[in-house]
Amino acid sequence: MATPKQLGPEGYLKGLLDELLSGRVDWSEPKPPFELGGHRIIPDGRFGKEWVVELEARTLKQVRGALVDLTISDRPKKLLVVLFKPTDSMSASSVEQHLNEVVERMKGPKRTWCIIALTKEGSREKHLESIKKALLPHGLVVAKS
Repeated sequence: MATPKQLGPEGYLKGLLDELLSGRVDWSEPKPPFELGGHRIIPDGRFGKEWVVELEARTLKQVRGALVDLTISDRPKKLLVVLFKPTDSMSASSVEQHLNEVVERMKGPKRTWCIIALTKEGSREKHLESIKKALLPHGLVVAKS
């Protein structure tokens, strides 16, 4: 199984989503790209007709920039998956909480958001389980009995 170091963080996250969503995410650049006020938005992926996907493995400040891109995207549903190195003050749940608070404060139109934070130290199996758990309420994956 490939790790983030072998594939790079974005390639690793793409592989996880492809596995859970049966390869249904379109990772190609949209033609034409979405533009708003001269700001060009090129999402990492799109899923179905409603979802836009961003994958990030950078600083929280850069991740907040991805939130802005997701907010002004023309797709009504937003999926952000963040892979980061945990610290004493940053756990997966604290990063998810922080990003959800940022979205809440932006007070944009009511849209469906799914924010998933994963730590670089987590195992592939744990990452898959965390993503699946977050996607279940949105009907994007089916729970196996």
